[in-house]
Amino acid sequence: PPETDLASRLGGPAWLPPGMDWPMGSDGLPMIFVAQVNFAEAPALPDFPDRGLALFFVRDGDVWGANFDNPESSDTRVLYVADIAAPGRLMQRPGPPAGMSPFVSSDAETRGCGVRFQTSSMKPTIEDWRTEAKWPGWFARDADGRFEAMLDRPDGPQEPTYIGGHPTFTQYDPRSEERMADYDRVLLQVGSSQAIMWGDVGEACFLIRRADLLARDFSR
Repeated sequence: PPETDLASRLGGPAWLPPGMDWPMGSDGLPMIFVAQVNFAEAPALPDFPDRGLALFFVRDGDVWGANFDNPESSDTRVLYVADIAAPGRLMQRPGPPAGMSPFVSSDAETRGCGVRFQTSSMKPTIEDWRTEAKWPGWFARDADGRFEAMLDRPDGPQEPTYIGGHPTFTQYDPRSEERMADYDRVLLQVGSSQAIMWGDVGEACFLIRRADLLARDFSR
């Protein structure tokens, strides 16, 4: 379980400051709390806050608010609290139990799992739209087999939950040169693990535009 009220965590109670209500989905029902990230605990990353708390919520449903046709309209919410010095409160999701919780057990959902960050590096995955756009040229010039070797390497960091770096996708990248190309920062990636399971071992990726991240605007 998390060590403190403000510790980074998956699931468990969310830390909310005075005056901030639990977010509701477009269906009028309380959203599912996925995670909170305390940036003061995380390694320093370019463009990211060095303090404050980000709280991540998704809609209760079979695809947890994801809009595959228009990802920008997904029914998710990220709340950012810059000042966490004032007294807040730990709050469990109100109302009846979630109908489609991604957490593998009620204990993981209600108590939460503490997260500790460490630094690592990664390259874009083969599903990244920028990688796919270069495939024809790379294949044509792959005389020494380096591109084919890259396709065979394990993708992403060893830990399924991370911030920064590059997104990983179970099936395909919803972005392209014409669409959402500026959503180029991973605000939070939550892969399937012993605590949480997105469908058939899927991924939850919260992407943000660099301009919005610099402005500390988490509304998109």
